[in-house]
Amino acid sequence: MQKKIDLYEDYYDTGDWKDEPWQKPDKKVFPSILIITPTRYAIKSTKLEIYQSPSISDFIESRSGESKIQIKPQPVKNVIQTGGSLKMKKAPTQKE
Repeated sequence: MQKKIDLYEDYYDTGDWKDEPWQKPDKKVFPSILIITPTRYAIKSTKLEIYQSPSISDFIESRSGESKIQIKPQPVKNVIQTGGSLKMKKAPTQKE
């Protein structure tokens, strides 16, 4: 996943995103990145705004200020790297 973030940073550095048709002419903004997955990735970026959430509803709740779920970064334990591609193991079920 960090390789993907690195590619987003490369795109950011080019400035080409400023010419995208969805950009407002008076204010150029690079979009935030939202990763929806039960796996918490150990990724980092000093240039991009990145969010990780297990579901879109959890993300919306967390942004509304009414979140009951506190998501803490955890090391990735259920991903196997094989020859440049990622294979996900089945995520363990969490009890509330």
